[in-house]
Formats: sequence, C-alpha cells, structure tokens
Amino acid sequence: MVRALGSELQAVTALTVGPKVAGGFCKKNGINVNTKPKGSYSRGGSKSPKTCKLGDSFGPGAQPDNGNRDVTVVMVSDVQLPWCHKEDSRMDMPCALEDNFYMIQGIKALESLSWVEGDADPVATPLGVFIAGDLTAFGSRNQYITYRKLWETRDDESPNKNNKLPIWPGLGNHDYANNIEGCNTLLEEPTWAPYAMNGCAQRMLTYVRAAVGKCGDEAVVKSFGGFVDHYHKDSAAYTVRYGRIRFVHLHNYPTFRREQLTGMASTIGFLKDEVAEASKTEDYLVLVMHDVGQHFSAEAHDGQVERYDYFSDIVAGSRTLAVFAGHLHPTGGMKRGFLQDSRPREYTLLQNTWGENIPVIRNWASSEQRFVVAQVNVARCYWRFGSVSAPGKDSATAWYSPESQEQQRVFTIPNCTIDENYSWTPPTKEPDAAVLSMATPHTATMTLLLVLLLSLLT
Repeated sequence: MVRALGSELQAVTALTVGPKVAGGFCKKNGINVNTKPKGSYSRGGSKSPKTCKLGDSFGPGAQPDNGNRDVTVVMVSDVQLPWCHKEDSRMDMPCALEDNFYMIQGIKALESLSWVEGDADPVATPLGVFIAGDLTAFGSRNQYITYRKLWETRDDESPNKNNKLPIWPGLGNHDYANNIEGCNTLLEEPTWAPYAMNGCAQRMLTYVRAAVGKCGDEAVVKSFGGFVDHYHKDSAAYTVRYGRIRFVHLHNYPTFRREQLTGMASTIGFLKDEVAEASKTEDYLVLVMHDVGQHFSAEAHDGQVERYDYFSDIVAGSRTLAVFAGHLHPTGGMKRGFLQDSRPREYTLLQNTWGENIPVIRNWASSEQRFVVAQVNVARCYWRFGSVSAPGKDSATAWYSPESQEQQRVFTIPNCTIDENYSWTPPTKEPDAAVLSMATPHTATMTLLLVLLLSLLT
C-alpha cells in the first residue's frame, strides 16, 4: 500500500464530477502530487474552495425523529456500468446507457402505479433511491463519471437524462473488491497514482465517504439523500433515520474488508451498534447490503461461513424487519426467501426479536430492467414491497408478476399500534442556527420576529 503526505492526508485522490475529494482533504478540482489544483471545475465556473477535511464519524443520535410514519423508497442495485442486458456483452456502454435510461424513466413513472397487495393506494412519491452496490463494473474513471451523470440529480439537464430523486449510494464487489491489485489509474488519471493498483477501489470508497461526510461545509454529492443519523468514516457505513425506520447501509457485506484499502474497516461493528441503538430507541431496522447468499452466506461450504456467524449472532433477536440486497442480477424480489442462520451448520432461518423470519428482498439489476419499491407505514403497522418492470421501447412501467408473493407482498409490523388519527405535514424550514449564532442579540431577535411574522402571513 502506498501512502502519501503523511497519516492525516492518507492519499491524494480526485472525484471527477462535482467537488474533488482526497483521502483526508478535498478541492473542487482535486489536488495532484505534482500539480496545483485548477481554478474552476466542470459544473460551472466557481473558484476552488480552501482545502478542507472530509467529515469524521458521527452519531448515532444526529437525526431526530421527524414524526413521519409512512415512507416510500426505491431500491435498486447493480447499476454496474457498462454491463447491459445483452448476455454476450459486459462492456457495451451505449447498451448500458439505454438500460439505465429506461430504469430512470420507470422510477419517474412509479406514481402511475397502484399497489396490488394490501390497500390499492397509488404508490406515493418516493423519498429517494437506495443503491445497494455495484455502481460500476470496475471503478474506472469513465464508469464512475457515467454513473454520476446518470444517477445524481443534474438540474441543468433534460428531465429524461438523469435521476431526479435523492440517492443513498452503497458499494459492492465490483466497486472495491474485484479491482483490488488490478486497476492501474496512472495513465487515465495520475491523481490516483499513489494507490498504485488499487486506485479504482479507493476512488469508490472515497466517493461514499465524501457523499456522507461532505468536504467541510461543501456538499460533494449534491443530491445525496441526507437524514443520516449515524456514520462511520473508516467503513463508510451509514444509517438513514426517517421517523422510526433506520435504513442501515452496510455496503458489500458486513465482514468485508481489504488491507490494501487505506483506513478501511468492515461494517460489522457498525451493525452491532445499530442493533443496540434500535433496541434503545425502539426504531425498526431495514438492512441494505450488496451480497448476502453468495460470497457471504450461511452455507457450510462457504469460506465466509465463520464470519457469517458473527452476523448471525448480531442480527438474531434484533429489531430487523427486512434485508434489501443485490448481486444476483436475475434473482429479484423475494425469490430466495428469508435470511439464513449459519450457526447450526444446517439449513435454518434467522429470527428477529419478535420470533419472525427476516425476509431478504433482492433489488434486481439495471441490466434486468427491474427494481423494487418499498413502503413502510408504521402508522398503519404494515410494510410491503413490489418488483417493478422498467418501460421499454414498446412497453410502459408496470408491476412485475404482482400475483406472486415473491414479487409483491405485505407484512405486518410487530409491536406496533395503529394510529387512526395519524397525519403528517413536513415541517417548515427553521432559520439557520449558524446564522443566528453569529448575529448580535438585537439582530437575532429581529430575525426571529420576522420569521414569526412571515409564518402568520403564509
């Protein structure tokens, strides 16, 4: 492993779309070993900001309960550019762009669908999109740039060209495992040269760290979904808390780590902390990871089975409602059933604190032209998911096999009381605390009076 510029600035890196990020510091156009940062960047003509440090770990407890008890989110996986639906082609970028274009159109059309299982309500506007790993096929510069252009919100482009919803990205084996000791970025991007053959993997790890932790006060991923209650910088694991739901992003799988990656830890310790936090707050857990069931499985023949035991020990008896995963492209929905328990060394299922089996829902892949939408309604004490087929040249967005319990299903939320009088309105934006703290007492008072007056007039 090559380290540059000491332990604080662990390595010099660059993120090509939007602000550029280093292992410890970032600039809008990056900073190379032997070159000065540029004065502007590709999205506008702004001057480079002062050098800033990537945000550190924080939480749990950073995100208060906002009172919302009904949330809808999109779950996708394996964008994996430039793979596409052609079985004989894994490097066809024009084909992959078309696949992702239709996926994004399908997400935009979700509100035209009504649920089949349970109450036949229209699908609500999603809060955002969770991406359960494999953003790219190898983490190369072109793949990374193309992924960001498609899946991050770009208001200056046509609505048909890119995703407009907030995103919560995660990493998979193609992002920072398969390319270990196999990706030399020297020719395509000298900025990553200090990482030698691990530049691509480090780029992807740094991308998620920058998305969550930001670069000082500068947002690196403008459309990052936020609501983060808990973040661990070394593993890049993070939890999105919305109401009483904790979406726990564990990336590839909980025990995954590679010593070649600078400052990297596995996410298993983070998961243990989340289970304890949910027990304390009585929140419900939804785990999001890339691979469960192949490289990370409960099968006795799997080399990971002993590490899976740690996972089983932590999740058994927890407040986990479900796991959303990817990796197995054509195996989507609940086709693989429930989460397995490795400890008996025979087929058995993990159960949560209420003695229920824990469903595993797979999010398909862009090349399969399908994704999952999930609704968690704590006010009505149920949650459900459905697989969705993206539109094509001659077809519209539609449910995929909604008559099958493997592709659309409703579950009861345990230890839950129905609230017949539930209603929720998004809170109005409060005055910026940082601005008020810098104001004089007279100015702060006048500002608060002005805010109150405006609230009475609206």
